[in-house]
Amino acid sequence: MGEPMTTTAPSPQTSRPYRRPWPTLLSWAIVMLVGLMILALIIVKIFQVTPKVGSVPYYKAAPDIAQMASVVPPATFTAVSADPIPSQFRLFSISGPALTATTSSGRRVPKVLVVMSENCTGCAAERWALLAALGRFGTFTNLGYTTSSATVAPPSLPSFSFREVHYHSRYLVLRAVELQGSFREGNGRYPVTGHLTRAEQRILVAHDQYSPSPVVAQAPGIARVPVLPFVDLGGRMAVVGSQVAPSMFLGATRMAIASGLSDPTAPTTVAIISAANEIVRSLCHLTGGQPATVCR
Repeated sequence: MGEPMTTTAPSPQTSRPYRRPWPTLLSWAIVMLVGLMILALIIVKIFQVTPKVGSVPYYKAAPDIAQMASVVPPATFTAVSADPIPSQFRLFSISGPALTATTSSGRRVPKVLVVMSENCTGCAAERWALLAALGRFGTFTNLGYTTSSATVAPPSLPSFSFREVHYHSRYLVLRAVELQGSFREGNGRYPVTGHLTRAEQRILVAHDQYSPSPVVAQAPGIARVPVLPFVDLGGRMAVVGSQVAPSMFLGATRMAIASGLSDPTAPTTVAIISAANEIVRSLCHLTGGQPATVCR
C-alpha cells in the first residue's frame, strides 16, 4: 500500500492598502497650488480694488516754479485789483460754527478746508488762485505736480497737488484733501488718494452742491457726488466750483503760467489774481486784518 497523500494548504497572503508614491502626491499638490494662485489672480483682476491711500506716486514741484506760483509780487495784486474780471463762481456766505484749528505754536486760528481731486479740471484752475492767495499769509513746502484728467474737457491742465503739501502760517491752518488721483486705472476708476473725516463730510454735505456727473470725483463716505473744488474759509465763506475758468489754461505750460504771475496784464494772471484777491479779502476779515502788510 502506498503512503497516504498529503496536501499543503497555501499560506494566506496579507492584504495591504495601496499607497501612492510620495513624488506623485507632491506633484498633485504643486498643481493644485498653482491652480489656486491662478484663480486668485483672476479674482483680483475681475474685482480689482481701488489702491490704498499712499499707493499713487507723488511728484514734488520744482522749488522755483512753486515759489513763483505761491509768492506773487504784491504789485501784481494791486494792479489787478484796479481792473479785475468777474469770477466764474463767487464766494458766498455760509452759516454754522466757525472753522478753526490750532497752529504748531498753540494759537487758535481760522482754518481753510480745501476738498479737491487731482483729476478734476476746476480743481486744476482753482489751485492757482489758492496758492497765490494763501501765499500772502504763509508759505508752502512739499507742493506736488499734477495735471487734470486727459479724458475730461478741457484736458490735461497743468496744476499743482496739495496731497502732501505743508502750509506754515501764523494766521491760518490749511487742511487740503485730494480725494482721487489724475489717471484712471485698469478698472476705469481714479485711485483714492485721500479721505475726509466725518466732520468734514458733514461740512461738505451742508454747503456743497451736488451733480450726477460721473466725471466729478466721488468723495469716499459721501453718498452723493459733490461738485469740486470745494473751499471753506473758516466756516464763514465758501466757494463751490472754480473761480477761474479752466479753459484759461488750455495749451499753457506750468512754467508759462507761473512766470506770468509777475505780469499783471497776462490774461491768465488777471484771472488768477482776480480770484485770489476775493479770497484774500475774506481771509483778512477772518484774521482780524493780519498781516497788516496784506490786509491794509
